[in-house]
Amino acid sequence: SVFPARASLQELVTQLSHHNTHTRRDALSGLQQLITAHPTEATRHAALLLEALVTRVSDGEQPVRTALLSVLRMAALPAVGPAVLSPFLPVFMAHLSAALTHLSADVRLDALAVLEALTEAAPQLMSADQQLQAALAHYIGLASRSNRGTSVKS
Repeated sequence: SVFPARASLQELVTQLSHHNTHTRRDALSGLQQLITAHPTEATRHAALLLEALVTRVSDGEQPVRTALLSVLRMAALPAVGPAVLSPFLPVFMAHLSAALTHLSADVRLDALAVLEALTEAAPQLMSADQQLQAALAHYIGLASRSNRGTSVKS
């Protein structure tokens, strides 16, 4: 990692918007290490952290999206928990909606993996919201086998 061992959450979040793919990927790895070592940091800075992470869902670079999925599954979502995550679900769904209709099939597939991670981390939240249920049904239809490899316009 190119970041100092004691890089702050704020410094790492700032690097998520860097133009360089490796810098963004390394910032996500640094966040995963930081949250794993200090899970209370994720809860204390939930707004900053979750809003920064969700913007990477549509990142054009595969290594960044892979690192995002790792930090969400292994560190951020378990650390914040469903109660803290709840107010951020609309923000997540807005970014996921964009990613799930992205021109790149790879971005769409990775967005489904993020959606799966959210569902695993907070199944009660994901199943309780009627609007979310309708959106999920739509995206399941988009992701079905019959639609794979077809245009987003289909």
